[in-house]
Amino acid sequence: MPIQRADAVKKTSGRRGQSSDSKRWWDAPKGASARRLVNWAMDIESTQWPHRFANLTYYRYMTGRAVNPGYNFSMVSRPSSVSAIYGRSVWRPPSLNAMAQCDDVLANRVYKSRPFISVCPIAGDFTARVKSKKLTRWLDAAFYDLDVWNVVELCGQDSRMYGTSYVKVDVGVDDMPRLTRICDDEVLLDETECSVSDEPRTFGFRVFVARDEIMARFGNTPEAIEAINAAPSANLGFYFGSDLDVSDVIVLIEAWHLGVMDKPGRHVLAVGNYALTDEKYKPDHFPIAKLVYKKLSSGWRGQGLAEQVLPLQRALERVGAAFDENIQRVAWPRVGIESGSNVNEAALAAKSAGTFKYTQRSEEHTSELQSLTNL
Repeated sequence: MPIQRADAVKKTSGRRGQSSDSKRWWDAPKGASARRLVNWAMDIESTQWPHRFANLTYYRYMTGRAVNPGYNFSMVSRPSSVSAIYGRSVWRPPSLNAMAQCDDVLANRVYKSRPFISVCPIAGDFTARVKSKKLTRWLDAAFYDLDVWNVVELCGQDSRMYGTSYVKVDVGVDDMPRLTRICDDEVLLDETECSVSDEPRTFGFRVFVARDEIMARFGNTPEAIEAINAAPSANLGFYFGSDLDVSDVIVLIEAWHLGVMDKPGRHVLAVGNYALTDEKYKPDHFPIAKLVYKKLSSGWRGQGLAEQVLPLQRALERVGAAFDENIQRVAWPRVGIESGSNVNEAALAAKSAGTFKYTQRSEEHTSELQSLTNL
């Protein structure tokens, strides 16, 4: 069933009927933070349909595949206008994919590289050099354990495809560092906040996860178990069929808000209307590493290779279609048959250098035709 929006506070007259802080989850009491976070995330997702479909288009051209399972789901109920606009679209993979060729060049020339990181002391004695060698070995081992280079390669692919790629850098329950790749479609950013500043103070993401997986990882208390079981299922996104079962897919939301001066921020991890984690957040930055393909003059997100090359790709497809039509019209051999020549036209079709039989006309009939032609 769809997630139901619920205001956590009463409306005030000073904001034209809008709730005064229904989306300010970072200021909410402990029991209301998850509900307000869901409202905040749903408002953002409701405005992201054009952006999500653009990203799906970039994915299709860069990979040649029409379906990305991540776009099949949505937090909010799909409006009828989305089905009317995007449900009729038909995508066919191009026979000459210039975008994929450009992507392969960058992937092989840049992101396939595995540089060796070496720590060198600027100044110091023998002890400093020994520490630098040990730190170099530690970095090499850390990159291997965290599989950093494969993550960097995937982030390079995301940045070329969507313009921006993200990696969450945190410490897991085992107190070990962890890298988690986040796709641009999963990111939650308030565009109103981004229009005021290029560096927003609120950042989040949502993922669609199987209910059993969430239960296995976070079902440690009776309250969490009840919340996970009661969490509403996801809705259909850009999947316009009727045979996709979403009853076992739920939404997991994680978000951070940076504090101001001495006031700490907040970090909330929620499923449904229940906060699995609700804590103060003291750092002055998000635990997110960001890779931008091309930084724009304003905004948090960058511009990707796909967005840059897509007009050229479509122009190439139009030119290719025109070439194909011209080939069909004038580039194939034609045989002219005079009217009344008694040539069997079927004998000329679908064969090369074939023989055919015809009935020779009489000389009297030929002279008559020539006389009419001279007139």
